[in-house]
Amino acid sequence: MAKYVLSDIFEGNYSVTQLYAANSNYYKQFNLAGHEGVDWGTPVGTPVIAPFDGFILRSNTNDKDYGTYIVIWDPTQLCAVWFCHLSNSQVQAGQKISNGDILGHSGNSGNVQPAPTAQNPNAGAHLHVNFVETDTQANRLNMENGFQGFLNILDPNLVEWRLSRGQSTPASQPPQMAQFAIPAGDNSDDYMIIRKTDFANMHVKCDQYDAISAAGYHALSDIDTKIAQLIQDKQNVVNQNDGEVKQLNDEVDGYKKEVSSLNIQLSTLMDNYKQKCEEDSTTAQTSLREGHDLQAKTQDIQTISDALNAKPDKGNILKAISDLRAENDRLKAAQPKFPIIQKTSDNLKSIWKVFGLNVK
Repeated sequence: MAKYVLSDIFEGNYSVTQLYAANSNYYKQFNLAGHEGVDWGTPVGTPVIAPFDGFILRSNTNDKDYGTYIVIWDPTQLCAVWFCHLSNSQVQAGQKISNGDILGHSGNSGNVQPAPTAQNPNAGAHLHVNFVETDTQANRLNMENGFQGFLNILDPNLVEWRLSRGQSTPASQPPQMAQFAIPAGDNSDDYMIIRKTDFANMHVKCDQYDAISAAGYHALSDIDTKIAQLIQDKQNVVNQNDGEVKQLNDEVDGYKKEVSSLNIQLSTLMDNYKQKCEEDSTTAQTSLREGHDLQAKTQDIQTISDALNAKPDKGNILKAISDLRAENDRLKAAQPKFPIIQKTSDNLKSIWKVFGLNVK
């Protein structure tokens, strides 16, 4: 049973052009036991697709080796896939990706011969794919296997393919050399000439298709640019609206501050009014007490007047008048606000007049 599950890695249906571990003599110069990945003969501009949910570990360019390449990692299955020799990348390191997202487009960047040769018949535009197991920190495992830790992505015991875009199951074998005509005889030079010619003819045809693919790719790029511009225009409108909304919010905040200030002023006025009312109440209570005292004095005067009328005695009258005058002066000094003071004074004058005294 396979350990890992992968879905589509590119759009279309293209054959394998070089298997894992192939051409060991050629790859000795790279300290490899053979080809460390699998090549598919995809033309320039073929969309490259994420075969699982995960994260972008790398999105770099190295002209000497893999050219423009992308490394995606599945933290659930603990494996990573490398897509190499791309014409462009549409993702950034650290970005979260979903199964089916377009990561970039295939090409011939990096260490790729422009056309097949006798020494490297698998040259030309293609998609180089590496597969590796990782630990929980995305570190590459199996580093001592002679292929820098990379494994055969076409091994059915390792990977199960679940394809959905019309792409056939990746071929287990690349095109065989037997399809090319081998001349009769044993002249190896003639044989090599024919091989080179056949590959040259194939390359011309591929160039024709590459031109069509490139034109389509550039057309799509123009569309992407226009879409991006439309999105930016919409964003500019949103930003402008956001600015107007912010201005309105600032004005509302200003009104709120003014209302808060008015509330504080009103509260202060209410407190002052309450305090004033309390002070006026205290004054009123004091005046009321003084009025009660005046009423009591009036009654005393009336009592004295009644007594004098019953038994007049000039000495007693003069003493009573002197006492009343002193008490009246004291009450006047208090300046009560009640009209009863005036009445009391009038009553006192009336008493004096009864006894024939000249009161001014």
